[in-house]
Amino acid sequence: MKIWRFIWNTVSTVLIVVLALITVFNLVSFVKRKTTGDVCPTVLGVGVAVVISGSMEPEIRVDDLVVIVKTDDYALRDVVVYEGKNYPVTHRIVSMRTDEDGKVWVTTQGDANNTDDGELPIERICGEVVCVLPGVGRIQGFLQSPLGMLMLTFVAVVIVGAVELSQSLRHSRYRRRR
Repeated sequence: MKIWRFIWNTVSTVLIVVLALITVFNLVSFVKRKTTGDVCPTVLGVGVAVVISGSMEPEIRVDDLVVIVKTDDYALRDVVVYEGKNYPVTHRIVSMRTDEDGKVWVTTQGDANNTDDGELPIERICGEVVCVLPGVGRIQGFLQSPLGMLMLTFVAVVIVGAVELSQSLRHSRYRRRR
């Protein structure tokens, strides 16, 4: 019986921590997006973006979630997310140049596109894609909504309540046996 208690406590603790981290990440991203107009906010240099077009297929598909990391060292052929006009864009760097003032410019293009996006200053890059989570974009889109954040909070509260209730019941049985 002790092994099941240990497993239950471990799983519930991990779930609570993961849900709390997701909630905090989404809340900070939501606030940054609304207060600063940041198209692709990062938290501690890490961010996520949902792919909304097929321009990177077959490697990255619509509704995939890409995890990005902000870096100072982008290279040719890196897949990056940059600030588009109204939303983040996930494309590959196809050329880079430094102008006479030392400013770095990159040209990006979707793998499935015939034309590039034109030059943009490297400062507009939000981060390099380090992980692609297939199909998770729909879930992330929901979790970043007010209803999704409320649901995450509710699930975390239910898990904490279940853990507390199970411990309370266990302690009350233990006291009755004495």
